[in-house]
Amino acid sequence: MIFNNLLRVFGQQAKNSPCVNSQSILLDESDAAALLGRFFNLTHLKQIVEQGRESVKPRVAQRTISEAGLLAIAAYTSAGLDRMIHEAHSPMGGPRDRRDPVKALESLILETLPTIALTKASVVKRNLTLDPSLVRSLYRPGALISFDRITSVTLQPHQVYRGGNVDLTIKPEFGVIDVSALSTFSGKTARGEKEGMLEPGKMYKVIDMQSGREDSPLNPQPGGAPLHSEYWRIVLQQRQSS
Repeated sequence: MIFNNLLRVFGQQAKNSPCVNSQSILLDESDAAALLGRFFNLTHLKQIVEQGRESVKPRVAQRTISEAGLLAIAAYTSAGLDRMIHEAHSPMGGPRDRRDPVKALESLILETLPTIALTKASVVKRNLTLDPSLVRSLYRPGALISFDRITSVTLQPHQVYRGGNVDLTIKPEFGVIDVSALSTFSGKTARGEKEGMLEPGKMYKVIDMQSGREDSPLNPQPGGAPLHSEYWRIVLQQRQSS
């Protein structure tokens, strides 16, 4: 029987709609840029955005993409904002004086992503680390998974990051948001991330779950003890109604 697991994973909130922190709504473009400049080299972020601007198209021609939102995405893909957001949602919460500002930048990205055109992709990949008991209970075939926070994936046909114990193969219905032009790590080699982001709030059904690791040209050479006690390969299919 299909059951609904709105899973908080990758820092996802268990909700049916994207997590939007009202604090970010109060930020205009200059305030958001100033907040980014508090934590990052704003000149560097602007260079990344300028170099990738032509590849980032608006989803609706009449609606422009927030410049500050693009800068925040560049900070996420290239300057460590992803780690800061993860830390802000951890039990310890990270440095107290930056929790709310970091969550405001997270919300700015979530508000910006739906304004960027989707890129067709039949399959994207994500490798992550999860407690084996959570994998077995929450990723059973038929389960529904929601990704409401920022969820990055690789558009490469293979897993790029190999340190986790779960290899996700994700099949989006209409595509993903290609942010590789805003990432300094998205090279054209096998190790290039070609980073994309899932649309926040969409639902995915677990259609396959197998033990073991996915084959990848970046798999480490055999030898030494495995990093994890269990490895899983899981396939998710976006629900048409999501």
